Parts: sequence; structure tokens; C-alpha cells
Amino acid sequence: MKKFKQLDFIRINQKNRGDLQIYNFNQYSVKRIFNIYGKKHENRGNHAHKETSQIFICLKGEVKISLSVKNKNMNFNLNQFSKPLLVYPKVWISITFKKIGILSVLCDKKYIKSDYIYDFKDI
Repeated sequence: MKKFKQLDFIRINQKNRGDLQIYNFNQYSVKRIFNIYGKKHENRGNHAHKETSQIFICLKGEVKISLSVKNKNMNFNLNQFSKPLLVYPKVWISITFKKIGILSVLCDKKYIKSDYIYDFKDI
């Protein structure tokens, strides 16, 4: 089973009006959205979810998202031009803001406190 993947988006240059980015989430139902406003070098996340999948979109700045599953580790650097990152349940997520920024997170489940895993060995 896949634990994560980068999603595609469409970028349209509107000449002197700026760019338009379009995200199509096929087969993904969004139930919750939240934004993290991070300071440079701030660490967030440091947990996993039992059932929730999340899509990470960097709206401003630059963030490093570190994913861990058992003994496998992957790092992704996201900025406002990066592909969104889809992370499935039972993946440890650590977020580090490399610059002041905004990270938008789209979830397929509503907030349920019992869905969170705060100890890596419980994954």
C-alpha cells in the first residue's frame, strides 16, 4: 500500500495578472481544511493519524515535510510552486518551516482527537 504521493496541478500563466494554480482532487473528499502559519525554523506536526489522509499545499514560504514509516524516511521540500503532497494514514509527519510561511492542510476526515498517534512506536 502506498503511504504518500505527490499530486499534479495545472498552472496557467495569466500574463500580467499572475498565475492561476488549479488543484483537482479525484476520489478525495475534503472534510476539513486548516492553515498553519509558521515562523522560520518552527517545527510542527510530530504525529501520525490512524485513519485520516492529508494533502499538504504550501501557500507561502518554504517547508520541509519529513515522513517516516517504521525504518524508512523521506523528506519533501515544498514551496508555493510545488506539487501538493498526499499522505495516507499511519505515516509519521514532521514539518519544519524553512522560511516564514503558510501551509494549507486538507483532510478527508473531520477532527477526532482519538485519531492522532503521538508516539512513533505506536504506528
